[in-house]
Amino acid sequence: MRPFNILKDKYFRKYSRFLNSVEGYIKPAKPWKARENVDNIAGALRETLKDEIADECDYYTASADIWTSKSKRAFISFTLHYLTRNFDLKNWVLEIKSMSCLAHVLHLIVGAGIVKKKSDQAAKAMLAAAKFRQRF
Repeated sequence: MRPFNILKDKYFRKYSRFLNSVEGYIKPAKPWKARENVDNIAGALRETLKDEIADECDYYTASADIWTSKSKRAFISFTLHYLTRNFDLKNWVLEIKSMSCLAHVLHLIVGAGIVKKKSDQAAKAMLAAAKFRQRF
């Protein structure tokens, strides 16, 4: 993740040391601590958003979008769209997730469907065997 990797950059550290020597002490945040703070803020905002949507939204539509970055990383986003009672349009991006590879995701989805089919066929075979055994 680029925003947190910058803390490991030697030139950023050199810049931080310079700032510390000139104007007091500036300590860069630890990446794990920064992520923890971001997660806490995001959790609080999620709760606020849930309350706002529950209060304002009677009917909605949702959309999903998939795209690939220049570095070939796939992302998916989910957005909620609705009109308030005053007919103000609201759009909320509910989630953005990184996906390993679109082809891999499709493979997993198709594979899950095949496994479900096989398990359904196995269940039918077991049911038929049980019915057959009840005859004797």
